[in-house]
Amino acid sequence: MIGCNIQVWVYAEDVYRFVMQSVWEKYQIVFPNAWTASAFKGAFGETLYIPNVKRHLENNLNWLQLMSNENSRFTGGFKGIVITGWQRYIICYMIFLFNRSQIFFFFFFIKDLL
Repeated sequence: MIGCNIQVWVYAEDVYRFVMQSVWEKYQIVFPNAWTASAFKGAFGETLYIPNVKRHLENNLNWLQLMSNENSRFTGGFKGIVITGWQRYIICYMIFLFNRSQIFFFFFFIKDLL
């Protein structure tokens, strides 16, 4: 059987502001499970040169809290969170800054597995 999953993307810190509980009530009727998506860099403005790690961390922590709160709505629960990295406006990024951001998020999300 071929199925379909929903993936909900919010990059702002206050995830519930953009995807309220009433939205999850509607999604649970149609979808047995869901994915969420955040970002470890980019997505906050075309003039930024350095990722705001604090803002991205808050977004990811709030996603984890929302997933914990809303998981029981879906028969299959949440499948996971996709952490994206947007690079769309500056031709030459300072690679070492983004690598630190990537490393931070990698260790933050796998710390329980170690």
